[in-house]
Amino acid sequence: MVSEAGARAYNCDPRLRCIMKTVIHEHFPARTSPRGRPRADIDSLLDGMEYMLWAGMPYRALELSHFGWSYKTLNAYVVRWARAGVFKEAYARAMRLQRRPTRRGATHNAIDTSYIKSIYGRDLTGRNCTDRGRRATKLSALVDSDGVVHSLAFFPGNTSDYNTVEATLAGRLTDTPRGTALYADKGYDSRQVREDMRAAGYVDCVLRRKRRSKKVDGVSTGTTTTTARKRHNSVAQRVANRRRGIVECVFAWIDKSRRLLVRYDALIAVYEAYTWLACLRILGRRLI
Repeated sequence: MVSEAGARAYNCDPRLRCIMKTVIHEHFPARTSPRGRPRADIDSLLDGMEYMLWAGMPYRALELSHFGWSYKTLNAYVVRWARAGVFKEAYARAMRLQRRPTRRGATHNAIDTSYIKSIYGRDLTGRNCTDRGRRATKLSALVDSDGVVHSLAFFPGNTSDYNTVEATLAGRLTDTPRGTALYADKGYDSRQVREDMRAAGYVDCVLRRKRRSKKVDGVSTGTTTTTARKRHNSVAQRVANRRRGIVECVFAWIDKSRRLLVRYDALIAVYEAYTWLACLRILGRRLI
């Protein structure tokens, strides 16, 4: 059985729960015919999903006596809802309908990627160069300065950061005002990435790599950087890193959901559904 403290820790905001149930009923309306097996209670199924997300437990460890259904039932419903994009749509509605302005408001956006170790994943897996070539999935996230996720995209682990920007920006759930600054680390420093950012209406604020001067026929083609210029670049990089750090905070908040630390789901759609559910919890705690 789940203790009262544990229930408070993993239960989602009631208003967000109402949005999720509304989206589920729109995609899967109730049957009018009395024939067939009766459907499981949606509230109990969502309780089971949130408990698994919080505890990081496998399906087989769920207690039948507490939730009233078997783990196979929950798995079947989760796969159906994940393939229909229920939780992504619920998150988009929560952003549009229930978001309230903060004291300062969102001033900029930030983009970055994170690796997810894959154990049983069958799609979107590749070798992780930072983990001795083990299989992994790469998560690309676009967030604003308030820590609200605007876009998520998944790629194989061996995908370069250059190739994740276009799909991540194309999957934005809300329109961003033109002229918004978009911060990224030096891994995104390329001409194509800057063109994609400008085409999406962002101001390019990607950190620059260090350029080494080249010598042609014994003559240096690089420009001499003065001490004042170096000091200015150092201050600008510190400011950019501080503003870009919000996306690292979002990854840390997502990792508080223990089920998302390692990908045990064979289908990326199921893992993505749990990720959007974790983002719903973050949205409910910060802005609702």
